[in-house]
Amino acid sequence: MVLTEGIYTGYKYYETRYEDAVLNRYNANSSVGSTSGAWNYASEMTFPFGYGLSYTAFTQELLSVNNFGSEKITAKVKVTNTGDVAGRSVVQIYAQTSYGKYEIDHNVEKSAIQLAGIGKTKLLAPKESVEIDVGIERYLLASWDSTCNGGDGGYILSEGTYYFAVGDNAHDALNNVLAAKGATGLIDETGASVVGKKNNAKSFDAAFDESTYKFSDKTGVRVRNQFDDIDVNYWLDESQKVTYMTRSDWTTYPTQVPQIQATAEMAELLAYGYKKPENAKGYNEADFGVDAGLKLVDMKDVDWDDNVTWDKFRELSVSRSRRKDHDRYGHKRRRKALCRKRRRTQSQQRQYFPDRTDVETEFSQGLRGVLYAGRRCFHDELQGRNRAEKYVRRQGFPGGSSEKRVGL
Repeated sequence: MVLTEGIYTGYKYYETRYEDAVLNRYNANSSVGSTSGAWNYASEMTFPFGYGLSYTAFTQELLSVNNFGSEKITAKVKVTNTGDVAGRSVVQIYAQTSYGKYEIDHNVEKSAIQLAGIGKTKLLAPKESVEIDVGIERYLLASWDSTCNGGDGGYILSEGTYYFAVGDNAHDALNNVLAAKGATGLIDETGASVVGKKNNAKSFDAAFDESTYKFSDKTGVRVRNQFDDIDVNYWLDESQKVTYMTRSDWTTYPTQVPQIQATAEMAELLAYGYKKPENAKGYNEADFGVDAGLKLVDMKDVDWDDNVTWDKFRELSVSRSRRKDHDRYGHKRRRKALCRKRRRTQSQQRQYFPDRTDVETEFSQGLRGVLYAGRRCFHDELQGRNRAEKYVRRQGFPGGSSEKRVGL
């Protein structure tokens, strides 16, 4: 299956098409992709990204956005509890980057709004206000352009106007951006008319920049796309190429699954088979079905490095499942490295795409990564659920305090 939506999934599709529909451009108001008649945001949306409820009410004011030219942008927001009970408020900062002729001509796709930073206030008493600073990484405003730097590609900062907005959700923030642009005909997710708060959006102008993120700031390695061959069009001739959805023409919305014929080169790759190493152990060499004396709930607080208990949980004897100097999957140091990788920020990820040299090695390492991450996520979920239950019991919800819950 070929996913032709590209970056336009989730809120990045609905909000982007909404802006283009309001501005009456790029065939956004066409019936293609609509559930009924001409495309209408309220007919497609129920709860925008970032939507949440609270026992109280808040107002948020975007006071300033500073250091636009630096790598760390800071948005200052004033939050006031206008309700009758104490509560905390989540501050969501969204950004819009420039999209125009250059982006259309060079196939640079961009959403109309994207989450750029997030913060949370302390517990605010009724009528209490606080100012909170939210950091934004400038790198998050960059877009991949396969044609820049003489055709070698790279991350660019587009020429044009950039907007930063605060909002209760992605749609609220986008309406603030549109209000700052002077747009009319704005609606909320219910279809009710709104005017937007133009003062809750700040704008900056920037020049085209294809050099700032040309090299990794961690390794100095030239940033390149290591996955050109993941695009199915890499393998197809012109007669079979798939049309991806583009913001510049919303009639490209996919209405059917693309039908393609595998080329000889694709068929050869698909016929690749795994060859089992001679010294690899089989599944029948492990002891399955052994009562380890453990239940699922017993694992909720087990330490990540407690190999003995985890081995018991897997109902395998320690002697058969791992050697003394390795973990249950064979690479103790590799596991710790993967844990560190899981915590990387988006701004750091670009350094981890060196040229690939051994497909088989990458596949096996990736498979181990899935196993490690799966077990870690399971462990985190159990611990998180336990902490949440204790917190609810301690707070006695629903009660006098409140939490604004945001669906991020």
